[in-house]
Amino acid sequence: MAEALVSAVIEQLLNVITDNAKQEWRLVTGVDKQIQNLQSNFQAIQCVVEDAEEKQIVDKGVKLWLARLKAVAYDMEDVVDEWKTAILKLEIDRAEKVCSFLSCFAWCRQIVRRHDIAAKIKGINEELDVIAQEKDSEKINSAKFLLVLDDVWTDRYEDWVPLKATFKTGLPGSKILVTTRKRSVARVMESSVFDLEQLSDEVCWLIVKQLAFRGKDNYLCENLEDSGREIAKKCNGLPLAAKTLGSLLWEKETKNEWQNILNSKIWELNVAKEYIFKPLLLSYYDLPSTIRPCLLYCSIFPKDFNFEPTKLIRHWIAHGYVSYNKNSRIEEETVGEEYFKYLASRSFFQDFKKDRHGNILECKMHDMVHDFVQYLTNEEVLEVEVSSSEDVELNLSSKKAHHLRVTMTRSSQFPVSINGIEKLRSFIFMGMREDNKITWRAWQALFQRSKCLRVLVFHLNYQQYPFILVPEVLPNEVEKLIHLRCLDLSRSGNLKKLPEEICELYNLQYLNLSYCGDLEKLPEGIGKLINLRSLDTWLCYGLQYYPKGIGKLTSLKELTRVIARVDGNNTNEFGVGDLENLNLLRGSVDIRLSGNVINVEEFKRAKLHNKIHLQRINFGNWRHEADLDAAIKASNPLPNLKIGFF
Repeated sequence: MAEALVSAVIEQLLNVITDNAKQEWRLVTGVDKQIQNLQSNFQAIQCVVEDAEEKQIVDKGVKLWLARLKAVAYDMEDVVDEWKTAILKLEIDRAEKVCSFLSCFAWCRQIVRRHDIAAKIKGINEELDVIAQEKDSEKINSAKFLLVLDDVWTDRYEDWVPLKATFKTGLPGSKILVTTRKRSVARVMESSVFDLEQLSDEVCWLIVKQLAFRGKDNYLCENLEDSGREIAKKCNGLPLAAKTLGSLLWEKETKNEWQNILNSKIWELNVAKEYIFKPLLLSYYDLPSTIRPCLLYCSIFPKDFNFEPTKLIRHWIAHGYVSYNKNSRIEEETVGEEYFKYLASRSFFQDFKKDRHGNILECKMHDMVHDFVQYLTNEEVLEVEVSSSEDVELNLSSKKAHHLRVTMTRSSQFPVSINGIEKLRSFIFMGMREDNKITWRAWQALFQRSKCLRVLVFHLNYQQYPFILVPEVLPNEVEKLIHLRCLDLSRSGNLKKLPEEICELYNLQYLNLSYCGDLEKLPEGIGKLINLRSLDTWLCYGLQYYPKGIGKLTSLKELTRVIARVDGNNTNEFGVGDLENLNLLRGSVDIRLSGNVINVEEFKRAKLHNKIHLQRINFGNWRHEADLDAAIKASNPLPNLKIGFF
């Protein structure tokens, strides 16, 4: 019974997550994360429910635990049902077109109900956390465990109290092993401390050898071994140094090249953290000069950051770091991908997450590599923390930075004024809480002063905190950012409108508006953004139509979602036929259809046979499939173009 109930709740939560993204009637900010936490908790509990149901017959404690779980699951079912009922009522009210007074009254009731549902979800999540913790404690009490926490940096005692409380029990012989580079962390542990010795020269050589001799024949390896062993001694027992040097030597085929590395003047430099930085410097200076700026730019991101290659490459392109021949058929993005793969092959990135085709989706940078690139960019890249909820003014006039990351801590708000940012080329905002916010005045001041920006990102930390609160309208002063290439406003809660002035940014290449669920309107003059390569409006379900000017964006390579009329009757709204000149589109496009009757000529005008890079089109929101199928066939799509429906 409990197992089936939990499975049903998980399925409903998946529907809630999907529907909450698609419906205009959204829950309050932050509840998406609560729902995902609920789903995660239920899935974790699902793994032990079947066993618990068997044990409840002989164990009263397990029986009580299951009873509490059932009660929470039933409560969650009620909340989900209440949420769905509220959406249904909203749709009925709209269909009946209630008068403006009643509509206003209904809107107020919706707001109250949203907060009521949000409060219930939060309460259920807290109760489920308690139930899950009790089950974890029960499992710990009956087991001998070994818990390994690797590369720990947190040395605040209060952060460790909950963890210690959870693991204070367990069978004799249970152990917790913590590795760290901070002595203060070891003190907080209040336990035995073991100082690890450095690796021996022989072990360092084994690491170097494993990487450097990949694919080389035995004769060549024997010829290089003497030099390799001497180079391995330069690692000073540090595994990262050995890994870095091994990756560097893999590209060197001759004895002379290996001797040049061994005799390099870099080994004589007196630099901070010299034991690790010297091997990294060797590897860095061995990089092609065109790729070095790409590596150094990574210092603007925080430690332990999850890099997404596609987004990182767009930043590189925006700054002109990607060497590109306009007469070549190879695109900048492709060259950027080669740069990234090269850096990855040289061990500057690690912890790769790949898709089923082997493409890298995410990766990280080792802390020591991050320290190294920060060391090389200590004047070029600046990080500032803001922790005040009051109006704060920052003065960076004494700094020489061209790249800035502002990190918000606690319940703080974006600085109302930042001086000394006139020469900035990158500005990245990183919120650390859901209640961090940016005021209209702060946005205006930023746009007025930082006129040299190439990259502007307003919410870097979306993986932990899904939204940042911003004003409803972007200030007109955005038109002053004439050099801007990359503008990321994704997950901007409250943002409803982009001003027409944004269309004056003729150099803009990448515009990310994904997850801006409150966005209601795109600028009519968007067709003036002639260099735009990517327009991402994924999950912007507040948009009722897309401007016709999108059809003029002939540089567009990515268009995640669009609403297109099928009747060709509206001169202001984007129509299916306006795909005509968007021949660089690639990947997948979701097209939500609108209008009354399909005009086959409109589909023919789309000239889908010219979309040689496009892999898939998903059509949605059309009930008469036969008419749609006929129109699609008339558009003469290429045989390899996949057509889907939603």
